[in-house]
Amino acid sequence: MNENSPFYSILLVLLLVLPHATFSQHNSVSYGMGLNLKQIPLGITDTPRVAIVQDKVHIAISSSKGLILEIKGLPLKQLECGKLIYGKTFIIRCRINDQMYCSKLEEYRNTIGIVCLEKNILKLYVKGFVYKGVERLKLNAQLNCRIKNNYEY
Repeated sequence: MNENSPFYSILLVLLLVLPHATFSQHNSVSYGMGLNLKQIPLGITDTPRVAIVQDKVHIAISSSKGLILEIKGLPLKQLECGKLIYGKTFIIRCRINDQMYCSKLEEYRNTIGIVCLEKNILKLYVKGFVYKGVERLKLNAQLNCRIKNNYEY
């Protein structure tokens, strides 16, 4: 048996776990009304899933606590460092405690701020309101996403 095998085992684990930790660390979602929003930190396994369909970015993340957050229809060309995208171009959907909430396209207060961390790795600051009938919730999220595209940042 090789005397370095424990070292190689640890190195293999680090190579498999750390890339996921890089993209999921500091991901969080908070929701509620008023000043006391309920914070849901997302773990290493709660990594955002990204799909690009016809130059639109769709992002989904689910937590181990049952929360599902989706951002649909984000224009790929608008993903620029330092840019603030307004809610007339995307939809936010959120499932909380088996209740589905959805944003409105005319909601001007819904925004996504973009900070570039590395090439193709963006931190998205999502803020806005989602509705279920007349019930309204304030939503804040921070998501680290790997988004590859043909546009330069």
